[in-house]
Amino acid sequence: MLTYSKRLFPAFAACLVILVLGVMAVYQQTFQFNFVFDDRQFIVENTILRSWNGIFYFFTNDLPINRFITLSSFALNYQMYGLNPQGFHIFNVLIHLAVVCSVWWLFRILLVHSAKDTSETNDRLNWLAFFGALLFALHPAQTQAVSYISQRFSSLAALFYILTVGSYLRLRQSQGQKNCLGLTLVFALSFVLAILSKEEAVTLPLMIITVELFFFRNQAQALPRHFWLKIILGFGLFVLLFTKLFRSDLLSMFSINAPSESHDGDILTGSTYLLTQARVFLTFLRLLVWPFPQTIDYDYPASFSLLDPGVLLGLAVFSGSLFTAWRFKKSSPLLAFGILWLLITFTANLIPRVNLLWEQKVYLLSAGFLLALIVWLNEHIRSTRILFCVLSVLVVLAGAVTFQRNKVWRNDLTLWTDALAKAPHKSRTLLNAGDANIRYGYPERGLKLFQQAKALYPRDPFVARAMGSYYFNRGEFRNAASEYANAVRLEPAHLDTNHYLALSFEHSGNHAQALKVYDQALTVNKNNARLYAWRAGVFIKTARYEKAWQDLLTSLGLAPRNLDALISLIEFYKAQKRLAELEELLARGAEDYPTSEQIFLLRASYYQTRGNFAQAKRDIRQALRLNPHNPQAAEFYFRYLHNAGLKDQNTPSK
Repeated sequence: MLTYSKRLFPAFAACLVILVLGVMAVYQQTFQFNFVFDDRQFIVENTILRSWNGIFYFFTNDLPINRFITLSSFALNYQMYGLNPQGFHIFNVLIHLAVVCSVWWLFRILLVHSAKDTSETNDRLNWLAFFGALLFALHPAQTQAVSYISQRFSSLAALFYILTVGSYLRLRQSQGQKNCLGLTLVFALSFVLAILSKEEAVTLPLMIITVELFFFRNQAQALPRHFWLKIILGFGLFVLLFTKLFRSDLLSMFSINAPSESHDGDILTGSTYLLTQARVFLTFLRLLVWPFPQTIDYDYPASFSLLDPGVLLGLAVFSGSLFTAWRFKKSSPLLAFGILWLLITFTANLIPRVNLLWEQKVYLLSAGFLLALIVWLNEHIRSTRILFCVLSVLVVLAGAVTFQRNKVWRNDLTLWTDALAKAPHKSRTLLNAGDANIRYGYPERGLKLFQQAKALYPRDPFVARAMGSYYFNRGEFRNAASEYANAVRLEPAHLDTNHYLALSFEHSGNHAQALKVYDQALTVNKNNARLYAWRAGVFIKTARYEKAWQDLLTSLGLAPRNLDALISLIEFYKAQKRLAELEELLARGAEDYPTSEQIFLLRASYYQTRGNFAQAKRDIRQALRLNPHNPQAAEFYFRYLHNAGLKDQNTPSK
């Protein structure tokens, strides 16, 4: 029975305080950090998260729901803090603390369960579990999963993954006792939540089987043979369920034929991806042992041959680790289990992705590595004092490196400046560094980085789009049109590129050319509702209302719930001065799209022209509440104040 005696409670409380203080010492600085990189896609620009109804959109559409729990946590943060990144960062650190405590709990269960002499050094085992958890808390490889808000996917999945394994262990130890029902519920709930947090949970059934084989096979608690048949069948059903959650099938899950986003010019296939993962395994081990350098965006070439030295070495190390686990399964089962934890959790990376390597994937792996490390040190250092001195030094070093690494995550400028120093010739790094420089007030430096990317990758549509965006935002619409036209030639089917090319012509006063762009785009995407809605907008501006109406009907016929068509329809009624229908449509739009700041800005514009400044003010403020980072809303607010002749002490800043 795993309990804490009264004698241990003061030490337990002290350890908990140390864990909290340690985590806060290295991660509190992140509370002042901004959203970075994919935070904009997953949070800032993700209108689905701005209402609880939007979350259930995943269940009614063909979107994968295996990340539903994490996305729901983003929605919860939005309801609590809006788009203030501080609240999101605090939540990430709290999740990390919860994972650290669950690691501590799991390590103690395993250490006590595997102790050869139950009277032996119980205090030593308790302290060993604590130091293992502290190393997990402060290891530099964890920073991407904690300081990068969007990668809560990894930390939340790890929390439920570890709770599932720990509760299963306790359940098997407590068979026949009163708390079995509670442990069963914790196990089942954690299992489901892990699956719905991130796809890393796919290895959970294999991990549970490993726990059973390692810790209960030769005991009176061993499962009967017929139960193993049920486990195997259950595992098969789980795989089928997981593919359904992925909105996929087993074959397509492991198939890929796409350009790599980890190295420019590489094309990934299933075999290429698997070969490269042998090297990725080595990189993960290197990050765990020697976390230098770290970066958000590795320039990682794919491997195309089994004879690649990196592939051969990776396969040798993986096989050697497997052999070591088998070799020590009896003499040191906990060391073997730690190694197998690392190997099993790594296998989730074998599901192909266009990105070969992300550091946050080390988060869950590191629990197995650190378990093996503390067990190995415990077996080879007999002196308790020396053992804890060694562990203390490791903790201090890890904390210092993590504190320093976290500074990189302050904002996009610091993040991509660091990434650029480590991958100076990668297009994604150049483009993101350029974009960050522009947004943080260094447009010349940003343009220089874009031009460098263009010189290296003249046929990359992403580079052409970035150049077009630069000129478009500066109001240089002819240059923007030239760059967007090049991007369209390289990737004709890309909707937003066609849209901004047309907008560039519109802003230049060339509506005829804008219409040609949409006509050409519709030959490639014949049934795209957004293209019809955008073309209707051009027809409205040129007073060709009959054609605009036809396009609007087509757009709404293809997609009845269509925000772009609704916006064009609002402009249609406004142009024809059909005010009663316009007001009704604006009210319905605000009701149907309560998370769209654009609808509220359009309605504010209408109320302002009607002299209803109070309602206009409410709608502008609602748009700013939905997205404080929307410069259009802030500029509209100042224009409204000027037109209304008002002064507002709570005027938002740009």
